[in-house]
Amino acid sequence: PPAPPQTYALGKGREAAAWAETVHPSAPHLPYERPEGSRQDGVLDGSVPLFWNKQRTLEFLQALKVPGADNKLENFLLTVLSCNEMTAALRVNVLWKYIFSEPARWLTGKAGELGWGVDY
Repeated sequence: PPAPPQTYALGKGREAAAWAETVHPSAPHLPYERPEGSRQDGVLDGSVPLFWNKQRTLEFLQALKVPGADNKLENFLLTVLSCNEMTAALRVNVLWKYIFSEPARWLTGKAGELGWGVDY
């Protein structure tokens, strides 16, 4: 079967979804962003689901740990996502997105309708 959208083919998206359904069946989940193309604000867009799902992601990574196994990527993600600096950076990015980036996008898209555009 084809991979569901928002799932990296070599990642653990299916396992994480199945784990979340059994451990946190009623908890809301925001899908992770996968920026493609030349958008420069992917960090801001991706920070929202990372911040929202952070605790669940940490629990999932903890559940993946197997005694004697050494998965460097999973250990790195667990270490980075659990540090206070990452939490602070995610909070700042989420605030920046909703206070500055989203209103600027809206104004940019509506400039012509608002009469702010330059007529050539």
